[in-house]
Amino acid sequence: MTQHKNKPMVLLGYSRDIMECCKINNGQEYLFGRRINGFVNDRAAFNLSKKENKTLDYKKTHVMNITFEEGANKLSAFLAREEFHSSTDAKSLPDLAKKRGFIYDACGLDKIYHFKKNEGGLSFGSNISYNDLDVADYRMRYFRGVTEDDGINGVMRTLTDFKNLGINPLYKPSGTGQGKGIIGYNPGELEANFKHRFYENLDKIKKEFGKGAGYPFLVMPVLNLAKTDLNEVYDMRFVIYKK
Repeated sequence: MTQHKNKPMVLLGYSRDIMECCKINNGQEYLFGRRINGFVNDRAAFNLSKKENKTLDYKKTHVMNITFEEGANKLSAFLAREEFHSSTDAKSLPDLAKKRGFIYDACGLDKIYHFKKNEGGLSFGSNISYNDLDVADYRMRYFRGVTEDDGINGVMRTLTDFKNLGINPLYKPSGTGQGKGIIGYNPGELEANFKHRFYENLDKIKKEFGKGAGYPFLVMPVLNLAKTDLNEVYDMRFVIYKK
């Protein structure tokens, strides 16, 4: 680093390599002792924060996407979306849109249900009738998070809870990209086999993305939007940006 001392520098690198070379001190990131002014890659910032178990001070550093946690942590994205749709701002959008000459349509994203741990009877809401189709559609909107503290026991408990509702769960890790590390339960699979595959999947995530990736996992139903000739199921993604 001494040859670049006191000179502007842009470093290109894989997020895991950058994360392993950086440290956080008092909310400021450092690369081999050199202060970092900002990150373009939100996943690198997220994984570094998780690896160091320290938060970043936005007065000292800049992250291109300031909502980088929601961008890299799929559970945080779902929780943020749930929080927004219960807010006053969300309720004002239909009237605001009407005044400006268009229709606001949340496309069903305002009806996501947080299926919390140790929850008793599940209410289907006043607008849900009890025929099988409506109940199945409602259940497809459930999501849950499994944290590192929950561990594999939390993973298996979530599997049991979802299966009891007739749902095939999909587990999405935080801090990865390109769909890597996503793992699903195969209907009829022995739970011991799924548990073994989950451990193997965790090892692959750690090897490729480092300590900051993996937990928490977002757990959601496999959405049968469409299938390929190879019986692969399409999935849906949400990306959150803030100006």
